[in-house]
Formats: sequence, C-alpha cells, structure tokens
Amino acid sequence: MSWFKRISIKKKLLVAYLPLIILPVVVISIASYALFTYKMAEASQLLAEQNAKEINRHLETYLDELERLSLFPYFHSNVMDVLRRSGQSDSPEQMYQEYKMFDDMFGNIMLNPRQDLLNVFLYRSDGTRYFNSRVNVTLNGDYDWKASEWYKRTTEANGSVVYTPNAGRDGRFIKLPYDIFSISRQIKTESGKAVGTILIDANFQGVEDVLRDIGLGPNSNVVLKNSQGTILYAQNKLFLNLLSPQKKGEGTKINANGKTLFIGSDISHKTGWTTDVVIPSASIYQTFISIRQVILWLSAIFCTIAVVVTYLLSGSITRPIREMHRMMKKVVSGNYDVELKLTSQDEIGSLGNAFMKMTSQIRELIHEVYEFDIRQKEAELNNLKMQIRPHFLYNTLEAIRSLADLNDNHEVARMTSSLGSILRYSIKTHQKLVPLDTEVEYIRQYLNIHQIMNGDAVHFEFDIDSGILRYYSLPLLFQPLIENALQHGLYGTRSGGHLRISGQRDGDDLHFMIVDNGTGIPSSRLEEMNQKLTEPGVPAVEQDGQGIGLCNVNRRVKIIFGENYGVTISVNPIGGTIVHVRIPIVSVHQESLKMHE
Repeated sequence: MSWFKRISIKKKLLVAYLPLIILPVVVISIASYALFTYKMAEASQLLAEQNAKEINRHLETYLDELERLSLFPYFHSNVMDVLRRSGQSDSPEQMYQEYKMFDDMFGNIMLNPRQDLLNVFLYRSDGTRYFNSRVNVTLNGDYDWKASEWYKRTTEANGSVVYTPNAGRDGRFIKLPYDIFSISRQIKTESGKAVGTILIDANFQGVEDVLRDIGLGPNSNVVLKNSQGTILYAQNKLFLNLLSPQKKGEGTKINANGKTLFIGSDISHKTGWTTDVVIPSASIYQTFISIRQVILWLSAIFCTIAVVVTYLLSGSITRPIREMHRMMKKVVSGNYDVELKLTSQDEIGSLGNAFMKMTSQIRELIHEVYEFDIRQKEAELNNLKMQIRPHFLYNTLEAIRSLADLNDNHEVARMTSSLGSILRYSIKTHQKLVPLDTEVEYIRQYLNIHQIMNGDAVHFEFDIDSGILRYYSLPLLFQPLIENALQHGLYGTRSGGHLRISGQRDGDDLHFMIVDNGTGIPSSRLEEMNQKLTEPGVPAVEQDGQGIGLCNVNRRVKIIFGENYGVTISVNPIGGTIVHVRIPIVSVHQESLKMHE
C-alpha cells in the first residue's frame, strides 16, 4: 500500500469511494437480475400449476353437462316404459316404433345440438340395443357388450357414471377414425332394479373449446393422461416425449435441448385423469429481456453518474486542501507573506482561517523578535532554515506558543498549542482504532480552540469514566458530533450554553453521550433522522446539511463494528438534544490483533 500513500488526496478519494459506489450498483444489479429470474421461474411454475387446476375445473364443469345428459332416460317416461319391458316379446311393428322413437330422441336431444357427441347406445337388460350416431360408423356385429370392460365397471358403479378412455378401441366398431372417450351409466327403476345401460361416445371437441377459452398461447401444450400415464389427448405435439407421470398437485421444471419447460399437473377427482400444462420459458421471459436491458442501462448510467459526481466532489474537497498545502509550502520555505482565500465554511475553511491567523501572528512575533534582538533572531532563522524537517510545522507552532507565553498572549499560546496537537493527531493517525484517552485529549484541544474563538458562551463538561480510557475507539469519532451540536444546537448562543461529553461502560459496550441544551430538534425531524440512521446504506449528506456529521460517524461505526452499533438521537428532557454513540469494547490485545490483520 506504499503507492497509496504517495498519491494525492483526490486520487485517494476516487480510489476509496468509487468502489464503494460502483460495487453496490453492480452487486445490486446482478442480485436483482438473479432474484427476478428466480421469481419469474417461481411465478412461471405457479402459473403452469394454476392453469392445470383451472383447466381441470373447466373440464369437470364440461363433464358435468355430459353426466346430466346420461340421465335423460329418467326424464322420459316412454323411455323407461320401453326399458321396463325387458324380456317381453315385442311385435315387429312395436320394435320399429321403439327404434324410430329412440333414433329421433337421440338425434334431437343429444346429437344434433352438440358437436362433441358422436354416438349414443342404450342397452336393455335383455340385450336389445338402441343406437344412433352423427358420423358414419360400422358396428361390429360380433361385439359382446356384456363381456366388455366398460360394462363390468358400469355395473360395479351401481348407477354412478363411469368414464372410459380410448373407448373406440374396445371392438364395438369395425373402424372408427376418431379419438373418443365414453360415459356410461346403469339405468334403474324406482325399486332399484337395473333395466338398462346408457353409453355416450364423445370426441375431444369440448376439451378443445375449454382450452380455447383459457388461451395458453401457441407455444404451450395441454395433455390429458389416464391413471396409467397413457396420453388420451394432446392439444398439439409439442414436448410430448418430455412428459412423465407427475404426483398429484405437483409441478416440475425440466431442461431439454437448451430450453426450460415449466410443467403444471393436476388430477381430476371426477375421472382420475391427469392434466399436464407445458409452458416454455421463452414465452414467459420474452418481456423480461427488455427489463434486463433496462437494468443494464440503468446500472451503466448510475455508474457513470457516480464516477462524475465522485470526481467533481473529490475535486471540490481537495481543491482548498491543495491551495492550503501550497501556502504551507511557502510558509515552510520562510515566506510568511501569504494570502489564502477559502470560501468554504466547513472544517477546511476554519482550518484555513486559523492558518491565516497563525501566519499573521507569526509575522508579528517574528517582527517583535527582530526588534528585540535582531542578531539572535537571524541566527535562529538561519538555524531553522538549516534544519527544515517534516516536523517543521509542529515545531513552528510550538515556537509560536512559547513566544506567545513570553508576551503574555495566553490565548494565542493555548490556541497554537491546541492546533498543533490537533494537526499532529489528524496527520499522524493512520490506524483504524486509537486509544480512547488520545481521542479525548484531541477533543479537549478542539474545544480549547472553539472557546478561544467564541468566548465563554458555551460551557464544556467532560464526564468520562477514567476506567474506560484504556480501551480503543475510532479516530475522530466525537469531533463531528460535537461540531454538529455547536453549529446547529448551540448556534447563536451568547451565554448559558452547556455541552457535556460523557462516557461509561455498558456491559460489553461503551456508551457515550453528547448532551447540549440548545434549540433541539422537532419530534418529526428527530424520528426521521433516527429512521435514516437505522437504514442500511443511509446517505452521508442530508438535504439541509444538519446530519452530515451524524451520518458519517454512524456509517463509520457500522462499517467497522457492525449493524448493532452506531449513532442515535434523543431529546434532552431539559431542552436540547442528546446524541448517543455505542461501540464495542476493544482492548489493547484485540487492537494488536486487528492491526496485525
């Protein structure tokens, strides 16, 4: 990391903050893409399963209509009369009338109004068969319907409806170029005596009408299978070789030939048949492609904005520092006739003003020393020029303090001494953690300067348990919070201002409070600030500038110590504000380990 020490502050800010800005954008974009893909897959699977259930529900409604049609003999007394005459010998004329009646009845009531019904059979118990069809079929004269599987199952059902898939393959027809299924029911009298059986053949036109109403799209497929997994009907021939028996209510996702298919499956309680709905991911993800492009473009735009804003912000921060550094180099070289023009009102502006005051007083003191003993001062200046070191500024501040004491200018001496301590602490502190007593001493020096510059309008009080001074804390932890209290809470106070800094141990933590009796913060604003302090990734700058120090310190604490620590704000019961800071206890041994890592 030696290269990092050699580069400018502006480049350090860019190196430090650009990854912190760009990396979250990239991570969030990737995570959003992955999460969206996962949620889309989850929703697609759920959609396939819901479609399967919806189709089954509509199919069962359709089958309910067919079941009601199978009850038609019960609603026609002349039909029941014919069935009750089972075993009686009918005259040819009577048989002709019966066949004609059933032929007309089957056609008018069932076949003609519906395109999905093909054949109707009515078998009387004595073996008499009544039949009508809306298509040209040839019946098998040797067919023994009483020995058929469908008849056995219908008899066992004892009056309940029975569904028979692939009904055209049981030998009733010599040739039937249609895929059909049958509905059969045993007909009984009021006494419960079986007098006949009705058998209705239907094609899958009704099923296609149901699927057309659902509207799954051209790239999807719906497949009906019996309990053995045999395909009874398929909307098209897509993906048929990829289907396997599914458990009740289950769906699955499969990958085949580079395509992802979502399969929803549901079993009908009425027929025992399984409905499989197959939806390819391409038809669902089509709209997601544009969303993905939007995410990528937004990420690129945000990263570009982040780079530009960070570059401009780092320039605005380091520009006065560079100007001050240029002036300091002149001072180090012995030129005290410098003029530093800084328009900022922040810490850098205050430091620049203090620097200008310092250089002005240096000029005055040097002039006085020349007047008192010109030769001695020349020797001292020559010696000083010969011994310019990196610590020149600290030594100069110490010389100013001594000269100010000699001239009874105690405020300048105190201010110079405090400023030297602050500069030494700020510049030399490169560690993540510093001893707490050193941090407290830094605060004392900072408040000394403030008191010299602003008088006794604010009284400062330290109430820190001496037993915790051996622990470690973040460097520059309290100064932004104290400065925030002075600039906002106690701003404009002419007298009676009070600022107390307290600290004590609380279990395995250290609890610090910065208490002022200033103007305070409105409750709505206080609640908003606390809410933002608890949110991850809270911005470092508030709209009105009041929370800059709070947010920065809070973010530093959370980054180093975790989300359980940080800054909170509460109301001072006697007026003003209390800022709470909670950090874990870090001992000397723990600090050495941290530094070693």
